[in-house]
Amino acid sequence: MRRKQAAARRGLLAALRADLWSTAADPLPRMRGPRPLARLPHVLVVLYALVLGLFPDGEGIDPTVPLLATAQAATLVAAMFRPLPAFWASLAVVLAGARAGMTYLPQTLTFPWMVGPGAPPSRFPHNDAVAFPWTGSGIFLHAGVLFLLALRVRPRAAAEALAISVLGAAACVVFLPQQTGGTPVIALPVYALAVASGTMIRMLRTTRNRLEAQEELTAEERAHRTLLQERSRIARELHDVVAHHMSVISIQAQVAPHLVHDPPDELRDNLAGIRENAVEALTELRRILGVLRTEDGADAPSRRRSRRSTGSASCWRTCAARA
Repeated sequence: MRRKQAAARRGLLAALRADLWSTAADPLPRMRGPRPLARLPHVLVVLYALVLGLFPDGEGIDPTVPLLATAQAATLVAAMFRPLPAFWASLAVVLAGARAGMTYLPQTLTFPWMVGPGAPPSRFPHNDAVAFPWTGSGIFLHAGVLFLLALRVRPRAAAEALAISVLGAAACVVFLPQQTGGTPVIALPVYALAVASGTMIRMLRTTRNRLEAQEELTAEERAHRTLLQERSRIARELHDVVAHHMSVISIQAQVAPHLVHDPPDELRDNLAGIRENAVEALTELRRILGVLRTEDGADAPSRRRSRRSTGSASCWRTCAARA
């Protein structure tokens, strides 16, 4: 039993390491459409980071809060290029801010534009301490990192990142109850919504890319099929024409000795060689080109028989006229 549990833990750690431990670059893709708007998502992310990251310094706010807000805004910008390292950096800011960055404001008023610099200490005299990660700015900055992460990784990896964030919030509640109170609970649905939105957008984008790739592949297959059909048609026509003439040559070489009175042996040998060469050439032609019967499978044999019969009749008429 212990061995199975140890193996399960090792497997879980290996899966987490494979899904969430990578420093590879994964840039946020450009938006489709007009070229001037290709970088619009990147601009919006930067504006989002600036709005939520410029936390003012004032009364009732620890001096570390603006620094923490700036650091987490930087991780949000970094998530556009390296989402996994940015996620771990943002989680580190969350854990550090839960211990060091305190505000004494109502949680509903902890967005940067709601905090005025130089607020008097008695403005909110009865408010409990709210750590920076559970302020409006901290919650939505980390949610933005989770959103950008979910856009680029598999749904399982996004769910693992959400679970780790939830575990981090739970650890803050358990080990830092005075700094957190019950406020991390408000962050959980925001995190979940961010991950769900990013995963849904990623799935829609993946589905659209697959459909476009399938359409391109279908167009290529259609063009390739058309090319093959054209080649088959040319091969059939070439085979029919050449086979007809080679058959005529073979028949003429076979009939010619009977049209000459007492033909010499040299003539017989030469005509026999001509007939053998014609038969060998016809066999080699059929081996290389094949008798292709696709669309005109029913018409091709009758067409070839009519050509051969016509050729044979003309050959007999010619030989009879010579006789």
